[in-house]
Parts: sequence; structure tokens; C-alpha cells
Amino acid sequence: MTTFTVLDPATEEPVAEVEQLGAAADEAVARAVGARAAWRDVAPGERAALLDAVRGGKQSGLGRELGPDAPVSFTEIKNVFIATEE
Repeated sequence: MTTFTVLDPATEEPVAEVEQLGAAADEAVARAVGARAAWRDVAPGERAALLDAVRGGKQSGLGRELGPDAPVSFTEIKNVFIATEE
């Protein structure tokens, strides 16, 4: 099993050892990249309907559920440093 170390970006201290995924993860990423062009061509209203069907119904807005500062926390830039052994 190959692992890599996840570092806290603020302190650069190790926070976890994570198993490096192999071919299955690579295949999932490739399929997602391949689906991107088709998804881009779907109209926004149709995208919303498809996501609602998968999710099981529309939820209220972030501001009502998580408070007025919720959109800010979703748009903050976050850094993650991953050290790998070669």
C-alpha cells in the first residue's frame, strides 16, 4: 500500500497519512473529465432539475440554512499541500 502525507497548510504539520488510490481513481477522474463537455451543454434549468431528481428535492438557500456568511466560506481560497514519496 502506497501512502502520502497530508499537511496542514497553516502549520505544514502532518495531519494524516492517506492511501494513494490507483487505477479505479484514475478511471473515475477520466470519466468525469469526459462527461464535462456534455454537462456543459446542458441548460442551467435542466441541470437544476437533474440534480434535484438525484438529490431528492430542492433545498433552501445556503444563507437560510447556514447563516449569512455561508457563501463567503464557500468562496474562500483554501490551500492543501500533499507530500508524496517518490
